[in-house]
Amino acid sequence: MERVIMLSQKHFILIKFIIIRPYKVTIRTPNCSHSNLSVITMTILPLLVCVFLFACSITEANPTSEIGDKFLKDEIVPDVINEVPISQLSIKYNGIEITPGRTLTVKQTEIEPEISWSGDPTKKYTLLMLDPDVPGRQVHGYRSVLHWMAINVPGNSIIDGTIKRIYLKPKPAIGTGLHRYVFLVYEQLHKKDIEFDDDYHDLKNWTKFTLDKFIKRHGLALSEAPVGGNYFFAKYTNG
Repeated sequence: MERVIMLSQKHFILIKFIIIRPYKVTIRTPNCSHSNLSVITMTILPLLVCVFLFACSITEANPTSEIGDKFLKDEIVPDVINEVPISQLSIKYNGIEITPGRTLTVKQTEIEPEISWSGDPTKKYTLLMLDPDVPGRQVHGYRSVLHWMAINVPGNSIIDGTIKRIYLKPKPAIGTGLHRYVFLVYEQLHKKDIEFDDDYHDLKNWTKFTLDKFIKRHGLALSEAPVGGNYFFAKYTNG
């Protein structure tokens, strides 16, 4: 896994100080008199640099922790899911990269985005896009509204999956504030494709979509944590 070295300006100054200033260690050779010591002097610059870097902020990149913090901060957990996603989905709207919690205009989200994740081509996945904030975040009588569903997706090839709910662009009502639009990907545990007759273009099915029931009904994951997740904010704009 990639490692990221987080060094502040202070750290760079210290490194410069170590590199420029000669550090030497004196080793007394055995069997020599106190009055006539033989010494071996050597530079220990490499050792000092290694010790310094180890002591500094060397952290292993942990996208799960980063996205987990975001999902907790904006209460995706527990409003939508109970466990933070294992990884962050790559999402782009017309070239605009979505980072967790980014705010977009409704116009920017009119066309379905490009989505990718580290999917195993031998496995199948389900993709969901939800709005838990209808009519608003504080009064959410329709938690959640289903905006997109693709099932039986091999690897991360959505085009080769089955679309059960075509993409419904965000359309938050006037005066309802920012809505959270949440993307989740779950691994399908069974080798057989998921099959069901529910019509998710029917109003009664795509409004008040209950994620927990859907997961349990179709056996989507060994745990409650989705394989991947991401989200953005959008609110009503005129035009």
